[in-house]
Amino acid sequence: MKDAKIRRQHIIIIACLAAVILAFFGAVYQSYRYEELYLKVSSLENTQNDKIEKNKESIASISVLSAPARIEALAKQDPLLKAGYPQDALIIHTSIAAANRPTVSGGSQTSSTPSAAGPGTGATGTASKTTSGGGR
Repeated sequence: MKDAKIRRQHIIIIACLAAVILAFFGAVYQSYRYEELYLKVSSLENTQNDKIEKNKESIASISVLSAPARIEALAKQDPLLKAGYPQDALIIHTSIAAANRPTVSGGSQTSSTPSAAGPGTGATGTASKTTSGGGR
């Protein structure tokens, strides 16, 4: 009887030690995974910050290039550039549904004509010319 009771106590102690050892190794493994993920997140944050800075530089470049004063100066230098009029605008629709419905805007009507490629050729675009009473 005493041997069985001592044997049971030994088994309980060994099980407790095994549980403590497994918990220790589990904690070490979790710490290792956390450190790996932390380094990966840091790397991604640095990449994101670099891309944000590059995006800011691109936006600044675009705003400089699209400044009205710059465009006006370029237009004055090029003799082929001239001011356009709204009635001379060519509107291109990208879907057949938009091309088949007539639109009215500002007193002028837009007439739609199907693309020259015809049905079944994969071309879905159509072009329409805005028409109005007086041309310049």
